[in-house]
Amino acid sequence: GCAMFYFFYFFDYLFFFFKQKTAYEIYQCDWSSDVCSSDLAFNEVNLTGINTVLDLQTIERVRTRRPASFRAKVVEYGLILEDLSAVLTLVDDPGEGEWIAVLSDVEAGVFGGRVRSDRVRYDINRQSSQFIVNVAALDLAGILELQAEAGIAGTGSIDGDLPITVVGDTVSITGGLLAARPPGGVIAYRPGPDSKIPIPAGVLRYLDNFLYHALSARVRYTPQGILVLEIELKGANPGQSNRQVNLNVRIEDDFATLMRALHISDVVTQRVEEAISRQQ
Repeated sequence: GCAMFYFFYFFDYLFFFFKQKTAYEIYQCDWSSDVCSSDLAFNEVNLTGINTVLDLQTIERVRTRRPASFRAKVVEYGLILEDLSAVLTLVDDPGEGEWIAVLSDVEAGVFGGRVRSDRVRYDINRQSSQFIVNVAALDLAGILELQAEAGIAGTGSIDGDLPITVVGDTVSITGGLLAARPPGGVIAYRPGPDSKIPIPAGVLRYLDNFLYHALSARVRYTPQGILVLEIELKGANPGQSNRQVNLNVRIEDDFATLMRALHISDVVTQRVEEAISRQQ
């Protein structure tokens, strides 16, 4: 979902420019621009290696004369997205009072896998959109590294669907579903002094070396930036008689604050440089 939200930031800057100008005068003109290997920082989101061609026409509001392909090598705001691409079409329908950005074939790499949305319809006037992001082959180890200080590590490959709602500058997820690919993997939770994950002792004793064959998670993300995961694990711990058990774990985390902290960390700066070098 973050891939699509970061992508909106770039075009929101463009929309803002034209909104400001058309607020004072109704005009007609054509405008074309090539953006090649440029960098952009907007609303604290960093985009590196932007390539796009914009062929725009404005009568009362801006619209595209033909679809504009967009690509960015790296997008960073805590998370690092690689090879973000999409096709943009701006539709202006004065009769219906609509001004719509249609994004198609939106795709990016993250955590060793891919996130994708076939079609996103963004209402520029209302600043709102609803769409589904498909995730494929995300590396669980990379995801868990975001909170290494919590003492949790693991292996596995994650797929799923995340229904995204964008309203203004907020993003929310309701009814998201994620699941690990067979044959599963390992969860190792060894909480340290800074760990804040509240897990009952009866469940905790299995998680120091839990070999799971099934992992699923219901995902909710609030407009306030709180991530809620309801996780179901099926497997066994060899140190606990290797008995097959089903475990249910609920995790609630201030994901927005985590992203802001990662954004200013030296670790992310190094990873951005590594991501750029991989694409050169």
